[in-house]
Amino acid sequence: MSFITNYFTKSNAELDGHLGPQDIDEIEPIFRKKSYKKGEFIIKQGDTDSFLGVIESGLVRYYYVTFDGKEFNQLFRCENELIMNYFSSMSGQPSSFYIEVLEDVEIHVGQFSDFQDFLDGHPKWERFARKALEVNFILKAVREYQLLTLDMEQKYNDFKTRYPHLLERVSQHHIALYLGVNPSSLNRLIKKLSIT
Repeated sequence: MSFITNYFTKSNAELDGHLGPQDIDEIEPIFRKKSYKKGEFIIKQGDTDSFLGVIESGLVRYYYVTFDGKEFNQLFRCENELIMNYFSSMSGQPSSFYIEVLEDVEIHVGQFSDFQDFLDGHPKWERFARKALEVNFILKAVREYQLLTLDMEQKYNDFKTRYPHLLERVSQHHIALYLGVNPSSLNRLIKKLSIT
């Protein structure tokens, strides 16, 4: 079974299992495999490339840069996770964020327009896409709630609970940028928590 077939088979089972093996095989031609090295960018702010991809191996971060040059991490994506330039794909506008490679990445990628054309002819896949977007909307809503309402210790503890697999792969600096806190303040908190 190919990587793409395996990914969508698992994703289908997690959502509601309405796609059959034949349905899943039909999407494979949209994707091609690409490699990126650590430090490269898949998307830069201002790019208009709209794509849909699935990470086979490696780690990336989505981040914004403010008018005064400060970075804020929006999210991290790693193996068996979907990535796309949501903003450009949905709005037709240039990207407002960057996707940077934190570890060498193997990714299966296709043009979002090809995916849209595919959906038009496959109603079962339209349902799958809607359900996947619902899941992502909930994750985004939870993230916004946490940023606006939790203190630093609550945010950090939630990060550890939700993303234990990232603790060894993402630097404290990048975790701080994700939590929206000062890196030195997070460092002090981690030291304090390790003593207690």
